[in-house]
Amino acid sequence: NFRKLSELGLAGMKIPEEYGGMGEGMVTATIVLSEVARGCASTGATLLLHTGGGSDSITMFGTEEQKRKYLPVLARGEKIAAFAVSEPEAGSDPGGMRTTARLEGDHWVLNGVKCWTTNGIEAEVYVVGAKTKPDMGSKGISCFIVEKGTPGFTFGKKEEKMGLKASATATEYFDNCRIPKESLLGRPENGFKQMLLALNKERLGNCSICFGISSIALEKAIAYSKERKAFGATIGSFQGIQWMLAEMATNLRAAGLLIHSAAQRVDLGLPNFVEISMAKLFTNEAALKITSDALQVHGGYGY
Repeated sequence: NFRKLSELGLAGMKIPEEYGGMGEGMVTATIVLSEVARGCASTGATLLLHTGGGSDSITMFGTEEQKRKYLPVLARGEKIAAFAVSEPEAGSDPGGMRTTARLEGDHWVLNGVKCWTTNGIEAEVYVVGAKTKPDMGSKGISCFIVEKGTPGFTFGKKEEKMGLKASATATEYFDNCRIPKESLLGRPENGFKQMLLALNKERLGNCSICFGISSIALEKAIAYSKERKAFGATIGSFQGIQWMLAEMATNLRAAGLLIHSAAQRVDLGLPNFVEISMAKLFTNEAALKITSDALQVHGGYGY
């Protein structure tokens, strides 16, 4: 699926044209991710993390040399990108990460563990957060580009998840992993800010995946309500079902408007952190409610 998306140019949809991408903004990206997720949420998640924290970080903070080395192959989909931030004790608190990087001559030496990485194992280019000054907390984090196959960089097994099974999620291990000095992404000790900026856009992509899932769930629920009969009538003619569908459609519409508004602010260069946070809160909760109600509309077949 990813190869097919790459043939359409979607692997590089947000990468600037001078590096082989399409140069599209967040409005386009949210629409694409939603449409892909309607057909396969796993494929949407793979595309999201490739175009999000992985490629976005290099686009926003990479040197010209880094951009010319990585962005064209990522834009063509020849290599998949990943964003390795979470750790066993530092998921929603990246400032608590324990992975370290120390400079030895012309190389950085990485030690630590990353987990729950989307595209883990499958990706070839990883943006990795590590503490270069551990005593400074979140202010001591730097970001690095690490390539698959680097000695000292290994993987655990793929996680067995309840859903999104075609989207690889894995753990990465760094055991005295030596990477060139030029692998530093952006300024040293500026990694926490870089991760927040990259994650902010990625969260909007997450909203888009949820929107796509919700939209197909609602569509299927409406179609089934017109087919299923009970007590001599289609269940869609019952007021109780109509109320459920109306609420699902209203929540979906509201979610779409929040996503579009936040994406526009990103493309216009306006402050957007609060708007993206609102979109993520509402869209994620709406997706849970819409899919649960769609299951109920389908009755026993819903499961």
